Amino acid sequence: MSGTRELRTRLEAAQAELQRSKAHLEKLRRYHERERDALQQELEAARREVAALQRRHEEALQAQAQRKAEALQQAVLLPAPPPVPPSVLVALVRRPEPLEPAVPALSRLTGLPPADVRLRAAMPLPCVMARASVAEAEAMRQALHAEGFLAVSREIPHPSAGGVMTVRRFTLEAQALHLEDARGRREQLPYDSLKLLVRGRRLTLSVEKQLEWTLPEAQPLVGRRGFSAQELKVQEVKKEEHSQFLWAYVEGLRVVFTQGTQFQGLGARRGASLHESLHNLTGELHQRAPQAVRDDRLLALPRFSLPLVHEERGQELFAELLFQAVKQRVWP
Repeated sequence: MSGTRELRTRLEAAQAELQRSKAHLEKLRRYHERERDALQQELEAARREVAALQRRHEEALQAQAQRKAEALQQAVLLPAPPPVPPSVLVALVRRPEPLEPAVPALSRLTGLPPADVRLRAAMPLPCVMARASVAEAEAMRQALHAEGFLAVSREIPHPSAGGVMTVRRFTLEAQALHLEDARGRREQLPYDSLKLLVRGRRLTLSVEKQLEWTLPEAQPLVGRRGFSAQELKVQEVKKEEHSQFLWAYVEGLRVVFTQGTQFQGLGARRGASLHESLHNLTGELHQRAPQAVRDDRLLALPRFSLPLVHEERGQELFAELLFQAVKQRVWP
């Protein structure tokens, strides 16, 4: 009897433990179901948020395309603007020494206040004094010459005008420089035709617009799993670009050597860097064309500003005025 009673007691204890386990498992099941439902709700909310952001992105792109199309259509329908008359820069080749006694005469001839005359005359030569029409610039240049001021004038070429060759490959022959650009155009320049060699550095600043997903400030997180509301915004990114160049001038053509040039044509004098290669090429050309004027001042003026012209064209037009002075044999 005692053995039967002990077995019954153990059986009842096992059944009670089983009931407790079953109840605990039921609680766990209900808890997991609630967690699963909450996660599904958060996931659906995140999917709806992503879909809304996707629609906003697509709408922004469509609106941008529509604006471009309208602008293009407007440009086609509008009559072409009248051609802009050419303008000319007038620059002094020699700085009066001493300057102060010459300021009243320069102010009268150029129409500049005396303070502006002093400021512009202090810039590197040739120093720009005025920008005028072709007829006015010529009259001003002659008037300056008549009173003893050596000056040159140069028409400002359109940015898309020709007369520039960017060199891809070159060969230093015995009597001439053989050139080829990226399109396969070839030129042969006798060394005695070279008139000016300009070495320089250029620093340009640009601003690019990029689309980025950003988290708004003080935006609380949505949901327990860290889903957040993001916004698509246009961000402006400023970039600096550094470059070096060598410009070689002949009548009617500016030859450009840059980082896109292959310097195998220098042979053993090819440098380990762009700076060294351009330096060696400049020296080689000056040795073969001793009549060419060499000017390295733009190496120290990477962001050179020229009065009355856009900053991006300052170095180019400064070199054009210098070339004009070399052609007229008034430089150096």
